[in-house]
Amino acid sequence: MSVIEITPIVKSLDVPRSALDAFQLFVLEMDRWWPLGTHALSPENGTLAVAIEVEPMVGGRVLERAQDGRGFHWGDVLVFEPGHRFTMTWQLGRALEKSGQVDVRFEALTAAS
Repeated sequence: MSVIEITPIVKSLDVPRSALDAFQLFVLEMDRWWPLGTHALSPENGTLAVAIEVEPMVGGRVLERAQDGRGFHWGDVLVFEPGHRFTMTWQLGRALEKSGQVDVRFEALTAAS
């Protein structure tokens, strides 16, 4: 089987929040901005997605929580540094060796932010 290498996607976004607030929203309130209605594992499993849960520690899981209570594994937390960095595997039900990785860094734009 051949391996396809994908060039990393690198994006930068400035937001009017402190690095800690941005981390909180991005990581611990992910279901406030992630489009669960169109990008979820629950529908293909006969249910609706209602939340995203991140266990806030290295080794924690990232789960999509379904209306019927089941949890669908999105990945595992590799780096958890509130206000600085969050890294997770991106599995979406696939085996670890077929997973990608999401790495997000949070930096203050000014000394006051």
